[in-house]
Parts: sequence; C-alpha cells; structure tokens
Amino acid sequence: MLCKLSFVIFLVFAYSQLSFGSLSPKGQVYVITENQFHELANDPMLYDRAILIFHGSGGFDQNTAALQQELEAVQGKTDLMVLVDWSKDSANRLLASFRAQRVGGKLAKLVASKAGSFHVIGISVGAFAADAVVAGIKGSHPEVPVSLSLLDPFVAIGLDIGYGIRAFGKKADACKQYLNTDDPVPFTNKPLKHCAVWDVTAERPEGIPGHDWPLIFFTRLVSIRK
Repeated sequence: MLCKLSFVIFLVFAYSQLSFGSLSPKGQVYVITENQFHELANDPMLYDRAILIFHGSGGFDQNTAALQQELEAVQGKTDLMVLVDWSKDSANRLLASFRAQRVGGKLAKLVASKAGSFHVIGISVGAFAADAVVAGIKGSHPEVPVSLSLLDPFVAIGLDIGYGIRAFGKKADACKQYLNTDDPVPFTNKPLKHCAVWDVTAERPEGIPGHDWPLIFFTRLVSIRK
C-alpha cells in the first residue's frame, strides 16, 4: 500500500505543474518551470547529450508523459533531459508564441555550455520555444551540434501567420517536422522551409485527433528504436 501511495505522489508532483529535478537510473531529468531555471543553472554536471522538451498550449498531458517515459528508457547515464513546464504562459493563446520565444531564449543561456550536443523537441506552439533555444545555443556555441524535432508546429506569431514556415529550423544543424495536414488547428498544416518534412497524416489510426498524432507518432518511433 505504501509503494502505491508513493507512486501516486510522484505522478502528482511530475504532472500537476509542480516542478523538480531528479536523478533517474540512466541520467538527470528535470521537470521545471521558468521560475525554477536556477536549479538547472546550479547543476555542476557537464552532460554528453541533452534533450529539451516544450509542450503545447495545453500543458503536460498523457501524450507528453508517454514521450518522457520512452525517452527515459533510452537515456544514457551521462544524458540530461529537461521538460519545461511553461503552461502559465502557453495558456494565453494570443501571446503564447511571443512568450515561448522568451522562455526558450532564457533557457538557452543556461544550458548552452552544459552538454556536448542537444536534441530540442517542440510540440505545437512549443515550437517557438524550441526554435529560440536552438538559435540561442548556436549563437553562443556554434560548434555544438543541435538538432530540432517539431511535432505539428504552430507557426503564427501576432499578425505574421507564416513566421514559422520561413524561420523554424534555420539555425539548427538538422531539423525534422512531423506534420499532420487535415486537423482543424489553424497554422499547423503546412511544411516548413528549413526542415525535412515527414507527413504522417495518412498513417493516423482511427480515433486519434489529428493535432495529437505527430507527438504520438514520434513517441512510437522512439519506442521502436529502443
């Protein structure tokens, strides 16, 4: 009974917007808000590889939890994983793109020197934060390899409805977009200029919402490659 209770408490802390840094059996994992970025800044470790994940406007959900689980399964002992909880900013859909860029730029300054390579993952409007991290790391440490994965990215900021199409992935060493083209979420259905595009629309199983599918598809890829 005590073990079950401890597991429930862990899940509450991980996914109720309370953030923490914890050492997993295979490496360091942070689920962290912007106000707690200092925890990462104070981490003295130099990691071989870092994975940075930015959720979409809905915050953490069962799909992001599944992605975290699969990535932890392939994480090395000298790897760092950071899941950024920016849900307070992402909830305002009119300003989320702008706020995502600010959050991503701030994180880039703290992590650029902490790993030998980076894989940055942006989900929906989280693409703005992910792309800002990439630009920040490459701006200060151009020699560090940085790859970018964008999962059905939202591309509009303010009145510029095609910003992401032109800009996302431009600074990355490699960028891949996982695209669904027939969902009703606006400004998420076109290929990006600077990314390799994997259109997964035709592969979506019945019952899975179109905008969720690229994240679920990506998670299944990680699972297959374990």
